Amino acid sequence: MRPWQHVLDPLGGYLLLLERMWDRKNGFDQAWNFGPPVHDAKPVRWIVERMMELWGDKASMQLDTSEQPHEAGMLSLDCSKARTALGWTPRLGLDKPWSGRFEWYKAFQRGDDMRGLTGDQIDRYQNLNIG
Repeated sequence: MRPWQHVLDPLGGYLLLLERMWDRKNGFDQAWNFGPPVHDAKPVRWIVERMMELWGDKASMQLDTSEQPHEAGMLSLDCSKARTALGWTPRLGLDKPWSGRFEWYKAFQRGDDMRGLTGDQIDRYQNLNIG
């Protein structure tokens, strides 16, 4: 089980933290976690299956059955401080449409203008309603 999130969610949290540090100067210079809600922790297989569905083009996976290093069965972050002290919440939980998550990768594969697309995605993220 892993906590899955779009990279723009924690980056948005760090930007909010920087704003608070700039405005208030003290009390925010400590460790912070910016992660997804607990219900967004899913097994890797669940994520890969969703990726294959949305990617299309006969996407497939191959399970590596060789011996792997030990890893914790459940990874999670406690983000309650960010939610309480900063009022931060993730905007792109797993319950949001997945199609946009693969837009960047598909555009890269086609050789599209990645700087422009990335800027567009950041603009769209900033315009999302919180909550």
